[in-house]
Amino acid sequence: MNAFAIAFNRTIRVGWRHPLDSLTPMAFFIIVVSLISITVEGVSDSENGIAIAVLWVVLLLSTMMASSGAFAQDYEDGSLEQLVAQNESLYVSVHGSVTARWFISSVPLLVLVPLGAWMLKLDIEVWWILFLTLIPGSIVFTLFGVLGATLTLGVGRNGVLLALLVLPLYIPVLLLGVGACQRSATEEPFQFALIGIYAIAMAAITFLPFAIAALLRVSQEY
Repeated sequence: MNAFAIAFNRTIRVGWRHPLDSLTPMAFFIIVVSLISITVEGVSDSENGIAIAVLWVVLLLSTMMASSGAFAQDYEDGSLEQLVAQNESLYVSVHGSVTARWFISSVPLLVLVPLGAWMLKLDIEVWWILFLTLIPGSIVFTLFGVLGATLTLGVGRNGVLLALLVLPLYIPVLLLGVGACQRSATEEPFQFALIGIYAIAMAAITFLPFAIAALLRVSQEY
């Protein structure tokens, strides 16, 4: 079994053993969207921009919450030290771990997006562009979240520090994603923003695992 599959399977197993790590962000997503939907109930249904921005921001915060514990279990039980010491490519292992984390944390949140869109009375015609942008957006959010969690390995409760470190990195993706959805809702050209968010996602998939792998090596003093 190659390094990608080993890391992928291990992260999935750890996720199954700690279901609250995935359920808590989902509960946070539902609660926040529900409260906002009640608050803005009196707003005109034409305010698609508010609903789009709310869904993007809540998904971002939920993903940050889900990513805050990345590699924490491996760090505590010594598995991370063994992983870093192996001769196999750490870059490939990081890819496997991050991919698994996206499946167990971001995919369930994406499944909840239609429910959130319905609660916020978002026009159903905008749902397709919302999904088309949220998929690469969630990948970037997960990668940056794992990067921030890796920076704070060993710090303990690092939620606030994680937010301070990685929140500015989310801004370009957030602006492009929300902008593409809002332009689509108003029937304006949105192709540039859509291409931009996919370009950022491809760059993040390619280069961020190198940075995460380097930080993991530093955390183990290799």
